[in-house]
Amino acid sequence: MTMSKYNLLFFNIIAGYKELSVTCVPFLNANTHSTMVQLPVITSTFSPAALGEYLQSAYQLPGPVTCTMLRMGINHTFKVQWQGGAGVFRVYSINWRSEAEIQAEIQVLLTLQAQNVAVSYPLADKQGRYMQALQSPEGLRYGVMFSFAAGEKVMFYGADLHKKVGEVMAHFHEVTAGMNIQRETYTPERLLDHTIAKLCQWIDPHSPEITFMASTRTILHESLQQVNWDLLPKGPVHMDIWFDNMSIRLEGDVTIFDFDFLGNGPRCLDLAYYLMQLYHLEKEGPAYEEKYAAFMAGYNSVRPVQPEELQAIPALSVALYYFYLGIQCDRFENFSNVYLNEAYLKRYIEVIVKRIFNFLAPKIAASTSLGK
Repeated sequence: MTMSKYNLLFFNIIAGYKELSVTCVPFLNANTHSTMVQLPVITSTFSPAALGEYLQSAYQLPGPVTCTMLRMGINHTFKVQWQGGAGVFRVYSINWRSEAEIQAEIQVLLTLQAQNVAVSYPLADKQGRYMQALQSPEGLRYGVMFSFAAGEKVMFYGADLHKKVGEVMAHFHEVTAGMNIQRETYTPERLLDHTIAKLCQWIDPHSPEITFMASTRTILHESLQQVNWDLLPKGPVHMDIWFDNMSIRLEGDVTIFDFDFLGNGPRCLDLAYYLMQLYHLEKEGPAYEEKYAAFMAGYNSVRPVQPEELQAIPALSVALYYFYLGIQCDRFENFSNVYLNEAYLKRYIEVIVKRIFNFLAPKIAASTSLGK
């Protein structure tokens, strides 16, 4: 094959030897055509600038309007600013939440807003619609504009604010009492029974980590079986109330947002989740005990916690880790792939799940004995 049939790709001077080496690749004839194949798309990202233009028209926002990416998680979240105001526009991942499920979320938030519960609530467009249908390469996606929760995310805050969070959570539960919404229902089986098989995609099923998760799941099930589930107050639950989903103002006002995991279940799930996250941040000790007591005092001042709920909370706090580990495994292709691997999961189980289980084990054992 002669040089004329090659395309010179690059030259490399090898220092010291003054040798000129040439790497050649075959030259493609200009008449050669490749076949275009259109493949399905898992996820795409809307241009913030183009989305901003659309939202300005759809919501009749006074200019100038800017739209910037806030977070690319399971859903895509954009901050939208206009003259005199701001909002947050969430674009749901395809097939993550159905239209009916999003409508249920909207209805709960409008109910809370009407009763002055401090939450980020949906905003209607110029035609009175709360949901936008957006065509993307992967298919139809839905979007909702929410009010902007003014304030800051604060990881560590004092007992007085924990008390305030308890009050806001209890108001949310009180206002939505008796509602049954078209969303997922959270049960012990839903929380505990699907995660281990997913973890085994990354971790050896015979590893110490999986052995621990399996034996602990049995303990948690036994504890929750002793709880009279029928006596637990139920209704819509947030499932994700912690510092990352709250805005706190300097004057101490707390606004809760991101109801994406909203579902039906015992109200004590939200208390159990808060205990879990507080322990993760504060660890055990006087600070943890003081802040958790303040949170519970705030909650009890609005809605007294029932004995059956107190019995269920320790086991549910650990069970919630199973649920969210399963979510991370489920959303590997368009969320967790930047960090989720065998090493991450093993460390998570050893450092986080095992630690809170060991901390709560005496209370879980006591709750199990109480029901027998």
